[in-house]
Amino acid sequence: MAEFLELLAGNKVAVFKQPLHSKIVAETLAAGMKNSTEPFVLVSLKKIVEKFQEWQRELPGVMPYYAVKCNDNIVLLKTLGSLGVGFDCATKAEIDMIINEDIATADKIVYAHPIKTPEYLKHAHKLGIPRCTFDSVEELYKMKALAPNMEGILRISCGDKTAERKLKYKFGCDPVNGAPKLLRQAKEIGVSVVGVSVHVGSRCCDPRAYERAIAYMKDIFDDGISMGHPMTVVDLGGGFPGINNEKISLAAIGKCIIAALNKYFPESEKYEFIAEPGRYFATTPFTAAAKIFGRIKVSANRITEKEEDANKDGYMYFINDGVYMTFSCKHFDGIHPLSQPLTSDDGTLPRVPATVWGPTCDSADIVEAVTYHRKLNIGEWLYWEDVGAYSTATAVEFNGFPKAKFYYYADQETMKMIKSGDNKIHI
Repeated sequence: MAEFLELLAGNKVAVFKQPLHSKIVAETLAAGMKNSTEPFVLVSLKKIVEKFQEWQRELPGVMPYYAVKCNDNIVLLKTLGSLGVGFDCATKAEIDMIINEDIATADKIVYAHPIKTPEYLKHAHKLGIPRCTFDSVEELYKMKALAPNMEGILRISCGDKTAERKLKYKFGCDPVNGAPKLLRQAKEIGVSVVGVSVHVGSRCCDPRAYERAIAYMKDIFDDGISMGHPMTVVDLGGGFPGINNEKISLAAIGKCIIAALNKYFPESEKYEFIAEPGRYFATTPFTAAAKIFGRIKVSANRITEKEEDANKDGYMYFINDGVYMTFSCKHFDGIHPLSQPLTSDDGTLPRVPATVWGPTCDSADIVEAVTYHRKLNIGEWLYWEDVGAYSTATAVEFNGFPKAKFYYYADQETMKMIKSGDNKIHI
């Protein structure tokens, strides 16, 4: 049981004496939910702090501006704000949440949408947000007319071909031919350009993509400075992994970035290095749990589509969460979380093919098409780790099924750190 409860952003946080694994906390919660029909999501404040500490180790001198769109959970935002993180906002609602909830001040926000809604741009300007991104002459004139005091950060297109979500086709000007023209146009109409931004693509798999982008940035900086622009901001954008693995890690990216910054921007005191991580901070702190409310025995080949499984048993499980809710990350982000039973066995029971279905009437509501578990019972719980990115932020109550309820937890040391603000980032 928790030692005590703390309030953070108006939400209760269960505070334990020592750090606990999410499965232990989920088991405790599920034990008291025998009659519950709602799924839940656990949020570990310790994991948020650990991601922040890893960032400080691997990318010293680079200020993170968290991309709010990835997961706008208020406790996540409040925790990041207490650590001194800035925020990448793209809409009026995101901006208002950061300011009205006292998460950060306007100077800690970058309005990072290259194509800005006019009303939102005027609102950001009125609130005193100092900078916004742009990638076209049309946006320059919009900024001049609606936000004359805002400084511009020029977004360039320079992507990682191996990234799983490529953004260079939607946003960013050509760094060689387009950037100098936009810098000249900005100077002519009186928009001050203070830096360059890039997004190499979500779930970048090649750290060298950042080095290529930084090399382009240096040339653009030289052009901008020669035209009289006060170029200081090097914005590395997003693409940072939510989970480190053998393909990519923050350490590998950080090593490449730091080397490139030292090469192309050696006088670091002259510049402001920032980035816009989203999934990096949001993924691991969130664990989902859902209850099985239906079970049907079927021929295993109905699940595996293998003829040799025709005489074997398989099971279809129906749970109270699905792809319209927490597992919207499947469609919106191409993430396929893998479930584990919340109640473990000794490992000797046979694993049989299973499909895990969401609760709605939609046949596309498949959480896991093929997985393998021991025979599970109605009333048991499954849980999924690392589901914080582009999941709960895109959840809806389709078909009338409720979204998962949030529960927050931390250990005493983590909670003390967050409440005191002693561990704020220093750049």
